[in-house]
Amino acid sequence: MAMPNFDKAQKYEFQCDLAHAILALTPAYKNPAVTADFLTKWPPSEERWKQLDKHLKHGLNLLAQLLYETHPKASLPNQKALHKLQEAIEVHNLICVTDAISLCGLLKLGGVECAILKGVSYYLLSDDSYFQSRLSSDIDLLVSRENLAKAIKILEKDGYQINMSPYYRTLEVQSSNYYEYTLIKKLENLKPEVGLHWTLPKGEVKDTPEGPCFEILPETRISEMLRSKKEIHWKGLPASVLSEKDLITNFLLNIDRDFMGQINTIRWIRSAKDFFELSKLFPEISFESCVGDQNERIQKQTAGLHQFSNTVFNEKEAAKNHAAVPNLFYSSLETWVPNKRHAGEVWFALTLSKKQPVLFRILVKIYIMLKQWLGEKRFP
Repeated sequence: MAMPNFDKAQKYEFQCDLAHAILALTPAYKNPAVTADFLTKWPPSEERWKQLDKHLKHGLNLLAQLLYETHPKASLPNQKALHKLQEAIEVHNLICVTDAISLCGLLKLGGVECAILKGVSYYLLSDDSYFQSRLSSDIDLLVSRENLAKAIKILEKDGYQINMSPYYRTLEVQSSNYYEYTLIKKLENLKPEVGLHWTLPKGEVKDTPEGPCFEILPETRISEMLRSKKEIHWKGLPASVLSEKDLITNFLLNIDRDFMGQINTIRWIRSAKDFFELSKLFPEISFESCVGDQNERIQKQTAGLHQFSNTVFNEKEAAKNHAAVPNLFYSSLETWVPNKRHAGEVWFALTLSKKQPVLFRILVKIYIMLKQWLGEKRFP
C-alpha cells in the first residue's frame, strides 16, 4: 500500500519534529529519546524520501549522520531503515563527484575555465567522513559570463539540456536576472542536475515584472575567483575548486541567498553544521573576514551562525548551553533577521509543536490558509 502524500501542514509538522530530533543528538542537548520518538512517528522509507523537498532531505541526511556518530550500533527505532537511505546518499554523492570532475575536464578541453562549487568541492577537499556522507543535491560549476555560451554548447553536446526556470519567460531574461542555468541529462534520470553559474548571488533579490532579479557579484570578481582557483587531484583525477577564502565567501553568500525573506529551521541547522565542519577544515581562515564589505545583514548573519554553530556542535561551548531549543533559535535569529517577528514565529512553532501538538496542527492549517490568502510562501 502506497504511503499517502504529505500535505503542507504535515510537512510543516515534520520539519519542526525533525529540528528537535537533530538537535537532540548534538552535544548541546544529548537527548536521544526525542530522536527515537521522531523515528517512530515518521518511519524513514524510500516513499517518504521522495515526498520531501531538498531541504528536508538535507535535514534527514544530517540526522542519519549524527545517529551514526552517536549510535553506531543502530539501537534506536527504525534506525536501520535510515542507514539504508544514507547508503544510497553516499552512492549518489560519489556519482556527483565523478561527474563533476568529468564535466570540469570536458569544459577545460573545450577551452572553458571552470571551478567546482559548494558541496562537491567540500567532498573533494576533505577526507572527513562528514563531507563524504553529506548530501550533495547537484553539481555546481562556475564559468565566466564570457564563456557561458561555449560552456552550454559543450554540455549540450554531452547530452545535457537547459531546464529553464519557471520564473522567467526566456533564457535571455533569466541570464539578465539570475545567476545560473540548470541542465539535466537527457534520457538519464539517475544523472545529477548541473547548476551552471556565470556569477554568484549577493545581497538582495527584487521582484520585477520580468521575474525575481538578484543582486550579483561583478564580473571582475568572478574573473578573480577563476584566476585564483585551486588545482587539485582526487584519486589521481585533476579537478578545479575555488581557493579556500573564495570557497568560504561562496558558502556565506549562498546561505544569505537561501534565507532571503525565508527562515527555515532545517536550513539553519544544516548551515550551522557545515559552518562548524568547514571551520575545522580551514582553521586558519576567519569566516568573518571573508564577508568583507558585504552588507550589514550578511555580517550579522555570519556572526549569528557562528554563535549558533559553536553553541550546538562544539563540546566545550555546548556544556555551557542551558537554553531550550526554541529559545536558542530565537536568540540566534533575532540578531540579524530584517523583522524580529520572523524569529518569533520560529520560536512559537518549535514550542507549540513540542508541547501542544494537536493545537499546533490546527493552528498550522489556519496559518497556511492565511499565508496563501496574503500571497506569502515563507514558513519557519
